[in-house]
Amino acid sequence: MHNQGIRQPIRIKEIVGSNRNSTPVDVNVGDYFPSIKSAAESLGIGRTHIVSQLSGTFKHAKGIVFEYDKDNDPSE
Repeated sequence: MHNQGIRQPIRIKEIVGSNRNSTPVDVNVGDYFPSIKSAAESLGIGRTHIVSQLSGTFKHAKGIVFEYDKDNDPSE
């Protein structure tokens, strides 16, 4: 049986830009998202890209560096 995880809030840690100039325009450092899914939908970035960036596989996702928002983590 598949175990659904708890939604983990994330926020934008840094905007580094990308060589493809595809960074979403309306983003700011510190922007909060209640889940990875909501960030992906709001920014037009693939959810798997955000997950890969958070796990350290990618350096950024479309020029954005995310971090888990430990201040608003429901699992603690």
